[in-house]
Amino acid sequence: MKRITPRQYAVALYEAIAESSQENMQARLQNFLTLLKSRGQWKHLSRILSIFETVYEENSGTTTADIISARPLTADELSWAENGLKKFATTVELTNIIDKELIGGVIIKQRDNLWDLSVAGQLARLKRKFLN
Repeated sequence: MKRITPRQYAVALYEAIAESSQENMQARLQNFLTLLKSRGQWKHLSRILSIFETVYEENSGTTTADIISARPLTADELSWAENGLKKFATTVELTNIIDKELIGGVIIKQRDNLWDLSVAGQLARLKRKFLN
């Protein structure tokens, strides 16, 4: 039997539930999980779900991102970040995560992208420039 990759499973799951009703979706999801278990692929579930999230974002024009800051961000600050991420998708879902360890600035994580706009990140880049 040909080996099915985690990406193929993720795409199949997306296609199975993309057009289904709420009642149908739960049954299809249960069938998918049963299939993974019966084929001994349960150990790959976390990777499949991670890829599924990317497939969903690619097909829906939506992206999610975490914006880490020392304090809760204002609506204007969140809007600034959202507008910057609109080059990746038409709809942006932001989660503001508070990290008291940050001195100031923000860190934005979106899929495989990371923008470190924190004070500590800026100081580290400045230090590298001086040392090189």
